[in-house]
Amino acid sequence: MVAACIVFGAVALLFLALGVGFSRGKGQGLIAGYNTMSAREREKVDEKKLMRVMSGGMFSLAGCTAVSLVGMLTGIRPLLYAGFILFIAAIVVLVIRVNIGTKK
Repeated sequence: MVAACIVFGAVALLFLALGVGFSRGKGQGLIAGYNTMSAREREKVDEKKLMRVMSGGMFSLAGCTAVSLVGMLTGIRPLLYAGFILFIAAIVVLVIRVNIGTKK
C-alpha cells in the first residue's frame, strides 16, 4: 500500500507540473497529436487555447489523482473509487475540449 501511495503521489505531482508548464505556454511538444502535425495543420489550431485547455485538464487530473490518494490513505473506498471515476470523466472531457475548443 505504501508503494501505491508513493506512485499516486508522484503521478499527482507530475500532472501538477504539467499543468503549470502548460499554463505558462510551454510544453507544446509534449502533446502527442500537436507535435506530429504538419505546419499547415498547426495553423488551424489556436495555440493559446490549446495550452489553456491542456493546463486545466492536467490540473483536473492532478485533483482526481489526489482524491484517489486521500481515499487510499484514509481507507475510504468510495473516495478511492470516486477519484477513479472522476479521472476517467476528466479524460473524456479533456479529449472532447481539445478536439472541439481549440480550432481557430
